[in-house]
Amino acid sequence: MLPRHLLEKIRRGAQSAALLVALSAGAAIASEAVPAGIDAAKAESTPAELTKEQREVVRKTVPNLGAADFAEREKASATLKGLGKPVVPALQEALKEQTDAEIKSRLGALIKAFTQPPPTTVILPDESCKPCGRG
Repeated sequence: MLPRHLLEKIRRGAQSAALLVALSAGAAIASEAVPAGIDAAKAESTPAELTKEQREVVRKTVPNLGAADFAEREKASATLKGLGKPVVPALQEALKEQTDAEIKSRLGALIKAFTQPPPTTVILPDESCKPCGRG
């Protein structure tokens, strides 16, 4: 049960519904970011395996992760990330074959982005929450 003073704040509209859910559940709110330019619905309906064309995109894009131009490296990372989670096995294979430190670093970061759970955000009460001992 929430402290009465927090319930009052929520009832008065001072807090959002998300805060109510997070506090009443006593849990963190997790959000998974979808890269800019990627349709969330499309990202969720990505097939389990890459198509032949997508594998070709990976083959041509991986070397660009080590390009001299920062913008080109970032574009390559975004392109690979845009292929969704099915790209992970191809990235892991490319990682085994690479010797360039920048490419290996970026491949590792991409693999980690797909395989680790998203970070969580914990909403803590503000400083006026004296009764619950958090402020």
